[in-house]
Amino acid sequence: MGGRIVIDASVVLKWFDLADEEGRELARRVYSDIVEGKVKAAAPEFLMVEVVNILIRKKKVSGEMAVAIVRELERSGIEFVGVSVKNLGELVELVNKRGVSAYDGLYLWLAKKKGVLVTADKRLLENDGCVSVEEWVKGK
Repeated sequence: MGGRIVIDASVVLKWFDLADEEGRELARRVYSDIVEGKVKAAAPEFLMVEVVNILIRKKKVSGEMAVAIVRELERSGIEFVGVSVKNLGELVELVNKRGVSAYDGLYLWLAKKKGVLVTADKRLLENDGCVSVEEWVKGK
């Protein structure tokens, strides 16, 4: 196995027992591979903020639960990558070229640097360098 992947919030949120989400079992396999060191994973630093926002606003979990989930993510082995001013030109170019939000553009930018983006987001799957969780699990 091995390799490098970038993951987004659509995958991360399936790792936790928050709701009966489609694709949870496959997403949990990605998580296990990361934790066991079978694959190196990266994500933008803002993934933590995005996850907290979704947990509290959409999933209606408590602040304590949100913090516990973020702490687990910190221990997972994911490399969290920051974006700097020097990378903004590349990000703007991607956003304009692909017609995605700056947030999604950051995942695409990072995937260009670190490996394929594994996502459950149907809009992102329309982009080069992105694969579904199912495709990645089957092809690893």
